[in-house]
Amino acid sequence: MGNKLIATVVGVLKQTPDVLSINFLVNGKPLPAEAGQYISVYFDDTNVTEGKAYSLSSCPGDDNSQITVKRVGLFSNKICNLKMGDTFEISPPYGFFDAFINQPAIFIGCGVGISPLFSIIRNEINNGGNRPMELYYSNKTNDDIIFSEQLLEMSERKNLSVNFYVTREPKSIYYRKRFTVKDLKNVTENTCFYICGTTEFTRSIWRQLVESGVSEKNISVEVFFGANNGE
Repeated sequence: MGNKLIATVVGVLKQTPDVLSINFLVNGKPLPAEAGQYISVYFDDTNVTEGKAYSLSSCPGDDNSQITVKRVGLFSNKICNLKMGDTFEISPPYGFFDAFINQPAIFIGCGVGISPLFSIIRNEINNGGNRPMELYYSNKTNDDIIFSEQLLEMSERKNLSVNFYVTREPKSIYYRKRFTVKDLKNVTENTCFYICGTTEFTRSIWRQLVESGVSEKNISVEVFFGANNGE
């Protein structure tokens, strides 16, 4: 994983009532990361000496690196309380969540699990990719939908469809139900799947996909441990 790096906060964006995106640079530059990778964040004044992992919601070519964090406890609160000019310790980027190239892709996420999905989708669009992509994104309410404006704007492209699901807002204009694999629209033998969210969510979706006949080799999973961030 390499030595720890010093990140400097260059922007803080409020995404939802309890989710913030922290923009940062290392030595005045964004991290040389691939879409969908993650970093570990360290604070010396906590008992989490190994740090905690956070997916990058930024993608290659962005002016800044970015993580998107929900306030769920002491550690995430320390990140969300960072201000412009503050510094914090991170690892170099690592991981290989973006495991597929050129195949039709279906992205399934809940809550802050959107972070690496958003990174991969936006990177694909920025690079002029034309592979078919579908996003199924679950949250409790409309206000909990992270990156909603950007996602809807990107969905105007012919190769991306965006489907929002909310479970606790009866009058929502989006799908008012819990997402299941039965909601998928365009699955072929070559379709690949990216799943990111809570342990319970990812385990359930993975099991549903496999039981419906999807090969495990076509499924890439990333779990946000301990984050009660969606349904």
